[in-house]
Amino acid sequence: MSAYPPEKAGQPGSHVLPARTTTGTMSDDEAVPDANPSDTAGMLQERLQAWKHAVGYIENYFTATEKVEKAHAKEYEKVLK
Repeated sequence: MSAYPPEKAGQPGSHVLPARTTTGTMSDDEAVPDANPSDTAGMLQERLQAWKHAVGYIENYFTATEKVEKAHAKEYEKVLK
């Protein structure tokens, strides 16, 4: 009799692998399930709006940085003259 406890599925040292199950009816060649396209469209719309805001913040940052660098360049030219 072995001194070690028997191995159980899902625990370290186990030789039984868990099986994957699908929750919807999808074929193998279908990339996106047909469930609730309005939820997907809503999610994509939210992500697009967030992306637009992020791009707007980056544009504002570049504009402000450009103004600061331009002012510094003028000051440096005054000092070097």
